[in-house]
Amino acid sequence: MSELRRAKVDSLEGANELFAWYLPRHNQRFAIAAADPEPAWRPWPDGLPPEAVLCFEYGRRVAPDATVSWDGRSLALPRRPGGGSWARRQVVVQERLDGSLWARDGQDLYRLIEAPPTAPVLRARKLPRVPELASPPEPREPVIEPAPSAATTPRSGGRPGEGHPWRRYPAVRPRPG
Repeated sequence: MSELRRAKVDSLEGANELFAWYLPRHNQRFAIAAADPEPAWRPWPDGLPPEAVLCFEYGRRVAPDATVSWDGRSLALPRRPGGGSWARRQVVVQERLDGSLWARDGQDLYRLIEAPPTAPVLRARKLPRVPELASPPEPREPVIEPAPSAATTPRSGGRPGEGHPWRRYPAVRPRPG
């Protein structure tokens, strides 16, 4: 700015002319050769969106129900490709500049959604019974089961008989005292 003021430049064309004269002088005086002349830049990986790099990242461990804790709430992870479990895996939660939350597992990115407050209760469905088959089933070999022995058959009182395996051990009696 001070060079522009000293040269009394007040237009864009004048500033460009001054810059063309000033820049080589400035670089000659202040430039320092790089210790490693090889460029340090790397090409941008294919398929990597800039939002996945320009974000805040926080490490989290996945709970057994495939959720991660975030700001006092639970966030659900989608199903993994191949059907593997998320349980106890270490992931990186990304908070992007647009406010969206993503989980990074290695190179894979997954969008996080709010987990339901409680798990749904599964109940048996009331479906119609399967109709009987039109043709009779094919005959099978008869299964012959051994007759129950008197030792394992309970008596009418519901207690096991004298030869039952429960009766093999002496009864535990309370100690006097």
